Amino acid sequence: MTGIVHTVHKHVVEQQNRSVRLAFASTLRALWRKHGMKSQIGLAISGGVDSMALASLCSSMRDWGPLTEREGNGDKRKRPRFTAFIVDHQLRSHSTSEACRVSSKLSRLDISSQVLELDWKPYGDPHKLPNLESTARRLRYQATGRACREQGINTLLFGHHQDDQAETVLMRMLANYSGAGLRGIKSEAAIPECAGLYGVDHSGDCEAADEESRLLSRELEGGMRFESGGVSIARPLLAFDKEQLIAICKQDGVGWFEDHTNAVVTLTVRNTIRSLLNSDVLPEALQKNSLLAVAAMKARESEEAETAAAKALEQMPISLDVRSGSATLTVPKERTLAVSGTARAMLLRKMIGMVAPAGNLSLQDLYAATEYVLGLDENGADTNVSTIVQVAGVSIARVLDDADSDFGNCVFQFSRSMPTQKEKTISQIALWSSHQSGQSGDGHDLKQWTHWQLWDGRYWLRVCLPKGTGTWNVQIIVRFLVKDDIRKLRRSLDKEEAERLQQALDLAKGSLRFTCPALVMIERPDDGDAIERVVALPSLGWSCKSWDRHQGPDLPNRRSWDIRYKHVELEHTVSA
Repeated sequence: MTGIVHTVHKHVVEQQNRSVRLAFASTLRALWRKHGMKSQIGLAISGGVDSMALASLCSSMRDWGPLTEREGNGDKRKRPRFTAFIVDHQLRSHSTSEACRVSSKLSRLDISSQVLELDWKPYGDPHKLPNLESTARRLRYQATGRACREQGINTLLFGHHQDDQAETVLMRMLANYSGAGLRGIKSEAAIPECAGLYGVDHSGDCEAADEESRLLSRELEGGMRFESGGVSIARPLLAFDKEQLIAICKQDGVGWFEDHTNAVVTLTVRNTIRSLLNSDVLPEALQKNSLLAVAAMKARESEEAETAAAKALEQMPISLDVRSGSATLTVPKERTLAVSGTARAMLLRKMIGMVAPAGNLSLQDLYAATEYVLGLDENGADTNVSTIVQVAGVSIARVLDDADSDFGNCVFQFSRSMPTQKEKTISQIALWSSHQSGQSGDGHDLKQWTHWQLWDGRYWLRVCLPKGTGTWNVQIIVRFLVKDDIRKLRRSLDKEEAERLQQALDLAKGSLRFTCPALVMIERPDDGDAIERVVALPSLGWSCKSWDRHQGPDLPNRRSWDIRYKHVELEHTVSA
């Protein structure tokens, strides 16, 4: 009798595992196609049962489906390779050997791996940090993001599962989250903690040669291009619980490592929450299935609101001038009545996001501003009273009321707010220095482009200098243009150059020009005071005679600069 029961149980487990594999395969195929069917997919592997189950499921993937002629390979089949990234936090004495053992297990699954060691040198003793957990999280994501960039990977998979989702929702309830915050862990998102990392943070695809990428990085008037690309994370195991993942590992003979600190109930809030969810002390409304139902409901509501916001945006003519970093939007009042609550805030976030210096705008911070741009009462009457509002570093000004329009459309200008003194200081970044480049004035250094850097969350910039630039101590920085810069330039330029400067300044009239980047060369001779001068206004397309905009092959004895605008959803945007 025992043998029969065991056989039946084994058959049931096999059927359950088969269902998991089929569902996972369907999810992964869809992800792969959505993200461009790249040759590699990244895996974030910790060695725990969830990530090892992820690796095992990926390793066993065989059917990636036929490709159409439009996708480039006719009826041929192709499949991506998987590359696993194992982070060695360097916080425990045996962490390196553990990472190597995880790598060995992955090799048996025919998955290549790379161990990423975190560098704590800038922080001293990491165990003395008051924010060790958050710092480790940031370093972990940045190390993994860079590794993905180096290997041309744009999709990174994580092993979060249903149990993680339930824990997250309950933790957020305890933290007084509401609305969209209770959707818990998203199935897809941009990689966090990587703002400003070129090729990781919504960037890196401008140089791509394939037709689809060229469409994503359209050329703008004046030669500036939008950035696109970067690394996205996906969580294909959210539909499965931990027991299902354990069953997969057991069936495949895949071992895993247990983090025994997870069992210490009082160590972290998450550990306490996990213990409560595994017990019978919580009311039904706070048990796992109920929490997952809340997450699913909030996810649906968020998706519906996002769809409504996108549709509303389609009805709004938009002109984005990347030279001045401003956008003009025409808001049809009759359309706003169909958008309410969260959808309104999402709509405003899309509008503001085109010119905002911040990349991750909280919906909670935008609800009040929606009354200004989308403020209608139930009868369609305008509730706006202000003429300008400031939100998330963006000024929103009503510039026109079309009284002759049947619908009374409103026209708004969205532009970067005038920076505060603190913002001016924080946003100043060094693009190049003769000291850091190793130039010593002997004239033997080769001309080389610097890395792309994100300035003020809006413009990506880089510079290229010829050999011999380091005869003095030279630094190239980018900062906000100020009034004194213009006064000094007008005094030093000849008539022809002054006219070119004025033509450039006219592209950003009034105070708007003082939200634009200025490329500044600072020279510090050994026997004199520092000499600081503006050599280019990159977004406005102006530079002095000794500098050039990069538009083709670099000239050996010329200084060059290059600029691109941050990633923007372009589908319904007219660019200037």
